[in-house]
Amino acid sequence: MTILKAVPAAFIGLLLAALIGGCKQSDSEAMRQHAPLAPTVDPATAGTITVRVRFQGGVPEAKPLVMRSAPQCVKLHPEPVYDESLVVDQDGRLVHAVVWIDEGLPPGR
Repeated sequence: MTILKAVPAAFIGLLLAALIGGCKQSDSEAMRQHAPLAPTVDPATAGTITVRVRFQGGVPEAKPLVMRSAPQCVKLHPEPVYDESLVVDQDGRLVHAVVWIDEGLPPGR
């Protein structure tokens, strides 16, 4: 019986030691080490890109989000909360659009 109690206690001790040992760096230090460096931008040569993304066709009706698995959310939102992944304004433009520029000008251009 004491062996069975000692094994879980030893396992918990090793787990705690591993967790404490792995927390030597602060989160911000770890992020700085792994975050890619952004290229330096010269404001004199930088520009601005303006994009308007339009939605063509009929806009589907927004569906209510199902929050049954999160009772705390249901308490906070007694009225239905709708999916806003597709929101179109009165001019047909997407409200939440992300435009990704895959490749830019070569350096020095």
